[in-house]
Amino acid sequence: MPAIRRLAVLAVTFALIVGGLAAAPPAAAATSKTWSGSGSGSTTTVSLDPGIYAVEFDYDSNMENWFDDEYFETNMIVWLESESGREQDLIVNDIAESGSKRHIVELTKKERVWLDIDAASDAQWYASIDKLTLPTKSETSFTEKGTGSKSTSLHRLAKGTYTFTATYSGNKDEYGDSYMGVFLLGEDDEWILLVNDIDSSGTVTRKVVVYEPVVVWLEVDSAPSASWSVKAKMDEKKFSKAPKPTISGTVKAGKTLTAKAGTWSPKPSFAYQWYRDGVKISGATKSTYKPTSSDCGKPLTVKVTGKKSGYAKKTVTSKATKKVACSTFSKAPKPTISGTAKVGSKLTAKAGTWKPKPKLTYQWYRGTSKIKGATKSTYTLTGADAGKTITVKVTGKKANYKTTTTTSKATKKVASGTFTTAPVPTISGTAAVGNKLTATAGTWKPKASVAYQWLRDGAKISGATKSTYALVAADRGKAITVAVTGTTTGYKSITKTSKATAKVAYGTFTTAPNPTISGEAKVGELLTAETGAWAPAATFAYQWFSNGVEIPGATNPVYSLAEADLDQVIHVNVTGQKDGYTPVTRSSAATVPIIAAEGDDGE
Repeated sequence: MPAIRRLAVLAVTFALIVGGLAAAPPAAAATSKTWSGSGSGSTTTVSLDPGIYAVEFDYDSNMENWFDDEYFETNMIVWLESESGREQDLIVNDIAESGSKRHIVELTKKERVWLDIDAASDAQWYASIDKLTLPTKSETSFTEKGTGSKSTSLHRLAKGTYTFTATYSGNKDEYGDSYMGVFLLGEDDEWILLVNDIDSSGTVTRKVVVYEPVVVWLEVDSAPSASWSVKAKMDEKKFSKAPKPTISGTVKAGKTLTAKAGTWSPKPSFAYQWYRDGVKISGATKSTYKPTSSDCGKPLTVKVTGKKSGYAKKTVTSKATKKVACSTFSKAPKPTISGTAKVGSKLTAKAGTWKPKPKLTYQWYRGTSKIKGATKSTYTLTGADAGKTITVKVTGKKANYKTTTTTSKATKKVASGTFTTAPVPTISGTAAVGNKLTATAGTWKPKASVAYQWLRDGAKISGATKSTYALVAADRGKAITVAVTGTTTGYKSITKTSKATAKVAYGTFTTAPNPTISGEAKVGELLTAETGAWAPAATFAYQWFSNGVEIPGATNPVYSLAEADLDQVIHVNVTGQKDGYTPVTRSSAATVPIIAAEGDDGE
């Protein structure tokens, strides 16, 4: 099984470790650097702090120096060097004419590094180095999965034995190779987890021993549609000895109980959780626990969890204690209720004298149902209580005493309430046909919903159930009243009736224009009376006049001029009428004198 003593790297593509380099000169350190150029050459140096760096190199050139049809020499060699002279290849011989490589490099000391390029004259190259942020918290497992390529990610693994599993599912490239290779590297050797030239789908599993915390590097370079996953999980051992805990102490409220974990092998760290009749007790996470009143009559258990790096977490449960004993109140009387059982009235609960004196709480009930929010010693009855009986429960609590609840006798059924204020409504508006009357209900206590009914001489007016009423012809000569009925849940409905109005008078037309006459003022022609727009709408009667004298029988809206009208002036009276309204007569202006018909000399 491979062993990792200092740094582990899990990579898709390529990975490299450089360590133990000479101390750096006192120069300002960089966290990243890029270089680019063409052909051979040497770069300037850059000072780097200790740490792990990602180094990337891209190279592009035509092939040259062919020896035969199947072999060519490398166009480029790149070196990473320190002042101490120790060096490692970044890109080695036998790469293709164009290439891209990525590496992880560890510097254990502050170093000054540089690149020496030996490349074809037409080569274009680019290099970068970037410091990676190391994870500070050690893990015992991690899972990375995705589709397509993924940039570098780091994981710090704690000491232990791990199972690494790499899975790849995707197509091969045009050369018949797969898109993924996975390498796990130690100080001296390289262990391949998932190699090139695998089938389009494949899984490889390896065991690795980590003797001290290490960093794992993962980078995926794959086809966009390829799916992959890399998992690492510490193999956990089992405790050879994990006894059930025991509980010692007096099982009584106020007395301390102690959990003893027993002897485990190997020895772990312990965590505790106490339970009341199988239910977790919030905050009870120490090896000792002092039962409270909430535990009275309930058995207790404790769960002990052992934890140790490299071992599977183990939880064991103690035997249950006997039921927790508690002191009891020597006197816990039933509460009494005073007050009138009527909606709107206030009831008062009297707890009586308890011994010893506890802290008391109250809960009122409507029938058998708890009344939400009714938790004081007094309660004001609401509409929802009408027809129901009321009880109150008083609960006494005292440290190390059994919590005790007593219930009062029920009241008689709650009677409906009575409105304390139910005002007589008032009517505003003029009592004449066509006008609107408005009812004002006033302020009811408690607040009520109100309904309206208008009456004509004491009789209900069908459909008149709003707060306003428009007087109609049927109301003329009658007195109008309004009845307002107030209702609210749990209260007796009550109806109040207003004073009567004066007898309703005739209505008055709000608009009654003078009529106009259209037509030619000539014997034999027709004249037409135009009434205009009356408000409200009316029916009309007509009377035509000649020189101010009523023309017998001329009572239509159209009048035919006769020989008798020659040289006379004509006007018309229009009388507007509507049921319940005072009739109104309006007169038109007179026409010009009537002329003879054409061809008539007037003799």
